[in-house]
Amino acid sequence: PFTLTGKRTLTKEEYHDGINWSNKPLCSQGTSIADSKQCIFTYRNPKAELHTVVLHHGGNEVAVDPNDGPAYMRKVHEWHISPDNNLEDIDIDYHFGVSASGEILEGRPIYIRGQHVGEANTGRLGILIAGSFDDPENPIRPTQVQIDSTIKLINDLKGLGYQFRYLGGHREFPSDGSP
Repeated sequence: PFTLTGKRTLTKEEYHDGINWSNKPLCSQGTSIADSKQCIFTYRNPKAELHTVVLHHGGNEVAVDPNDGPAYMRKVHEWHISPDNNLEDIDIDYHFGVSASGEILEGRPIYIRGQHVGEANTGRLGILIAGSFDDPENPIRPTQVQIDSTIKLINDLKGLGYQFRYLGGHREFPSDGSP
């Protein structure tokens, strides 16, 4: 597990059983996006290939206290893999999550391409900021400790050799309707 932000990052095994990635075959070069539900795309050199950080929030679908990082990530994971939402995802879509209390949690392994920006995920690291920040009737913003932990996470990854050049919110990229 990563040691980031001055404390150990929680691994997925610590808050969810997760999936066994070895049960899914690797995609071959040239596999279409439509066929990618049957296999997983891995990065040969994620430190060089991941060039963009995309920030997300949970939206109104996640009715869990954003201070409880493990419960929040479990709920997002369950929502992503549920056959009821038509996503057909094989795991949580994001690489990391940051709770309102600043806790950082691992999501999808960093060497596996995410599923968080429609069909434009290649080269993009997904970070979920726990909470819903677009409800005009209940305007909530990320906590300062959440912002600080997110910045520290990105800087720590850069310190490990990741070569991010871009940072943006989900809506700045081709969208699939997620927050």
